[in-house]
Amino acid sequence: MMIKKAIALLLVFCLSLGLLTACGGSKSKDTTADNSSTTTASDQTTTSNEETSEPTEEDPFPGADLGGVTIKVAGLQNPETADEAKKEMWEERRKYVEEKFNCKIQFDCLEGVEWNDVPNAIITSIASGDPIIDIGDMSRYYISDLMTNDAILDITDTVKAYNLPEAYWKGGCQWAGKIVGFNRNPIFPWSAIVYNRDMIKTAGMEKTPGEMFKEGKWSLNDFYDYLKELKSKLPEGVNTFGIHALNWARGAAYANGVYMMDPDTYVPSYTSDGFYEIVEFFQKLVAEGLAVNATPVTRDDGTTGYDWNPAQAGFDEGKLALAHGDEWNFESYASKFDYGIVPFPWGSNVTIQNNDYTTLSDNYTNYVKDCGVFVVVKGAEKKATPKQYMDLVFSYCQDEAETLLKNREKAAKGEKILPSNAGTPRNFTSDLDIELWDWYISRTKFEPTDTTAQSNVFFRALYEVCATNKNARSAFEAVIGQDTYSLVEAGLVDESLLSPELKQKLDEYAATATPNE
Repeated sequence: MMIKKAIALLLVFCLSLGLLTACGGSKSKDTTADNSSTTTASDQTTTSNEETSEPTEEDPFPGADLGGVTIKVAGLQNPETADEAKKEMWEERRKYVEEKFNCKIQFDCLEGVEWNDVPNAIITSIASGDPIIDIGDMSRYYISDLMTNDAILDITDTVKAYNLPEAYWKGGCQWAGKIVGFNRNPIFPWSAIVYNRDMIKTAGMEKTPGEMFKEGKWSLNDFYDYLKELKSKLPEGVNTFGIHALNWARGAAYANGVYMMDPDTYVPSYTSDGFYEIVEFFQKLVAEGLAVNATPVTRDDGTTGYDWNPAQAGFDEGKLALAHGDEWNFESYASKFDYGIVPFPWGSNVTIQNNDYTTLSDNYTNYVKDCGVFVVVKGAEKKATPKQYMDLVFSYCQDEAETLLKNREKAAKGEKILPSNAGTPRNFTSDLDIELWDWYISRTKFEPTDTTAQSNVFFRALYEVCATNKNARSAFEAVIGQDTYSLVEAGLVDESLLSPELKQKLDEYAATATPNE
């Protein structure tokens, strides 16, 4: 491999000079910015061995002399807790990285911290003067709190200079226009509509949902007709379609070229005709019993809420014919029955040519709402530069580093970056599923709403509207001013980007709002 070859050449080079521990340069210094010591050594070698010297291959992820500091990490595999078959490999990588960067790595620094408590643990540790981690793999859901409390670094310039393709950071690793982290892998969606192929064939349907999509017959109207026929043929006790209202809103909106929140500007966008189309369509499914409804609940304040989680439960138990499914559940489905996947149906904003799904207009996309975000914590820059942290991560995660080098070449050629396992069976049970999944996740766009929103007013309105058949237009118009106000106050939305209508809604709410509301 390219990295191993580079490593081997560097080791030979350094050993020949008796300078193995000095290959990285000075403490906390970006070695790609100043390679004067390496250049001098190379010049000396050339002078004394002119006839026999060969050019060395530059390490794409160069080391550095960090002065023996301890780097506290979260999200990198701890050799001690690795599978037995891979313990030795990870231990060798640990030793290699610690020598390459003249540092010690302390793993699992967030161990014992509950998932919901991670942002607060980081923020309070910074305030105490002893950050709990230096670099860590965070959920996108943490970024709001971490950025609001000035707990992580803006690494925009570093990432752009690193030749890291957009697939590794665009959308999910950004916050208000800043790049605040990176992923060690390209970011891809992981959700689709899943269906029980055994159940659908037993019911006597002529085609599966996947075959319908393949034939270009999966518009919202086609989807409705399919569910209606299927419902008439399913046995008692089996529901046709189950999905959380928010999952429907995400997937169906992106399949209709519209958004709840603009992925680039964060401007609330759920009062568009295209969004009303997919919400009103879902209301129709619920009203006719084609989609499972929410469960009413009483909130702590005495008001009525709507729990949509039970609506999409039971697919793996044979209680639903179609449902929303995530990739990490596919293996479990495959072990129980023959299942299939199908992308969301498209709405009227999307076009298709000659019933060929590959000709669906570019505004038909899939969504990704969360991803791993490697962040550098405030104060960690005293130990190493953001670039050195990136080099350390890719020096340790060598498989991902190899993929990155290949994807850099693809990006330079303008080629589409796909998962490294594209085209392989994975946990799919048909060639059609493989084909549709690889195509669907290649149309990726970030969906920021629930990891970025500063108010819950839209979510409450959406859940109620979908459960009760309440007028969606009046419900969303009633909350968009408050929703936008909270985003503007948080510094996430630029008022100059608002339409005159939305600006008026904002101003109307602002006139009645109390500070910090």
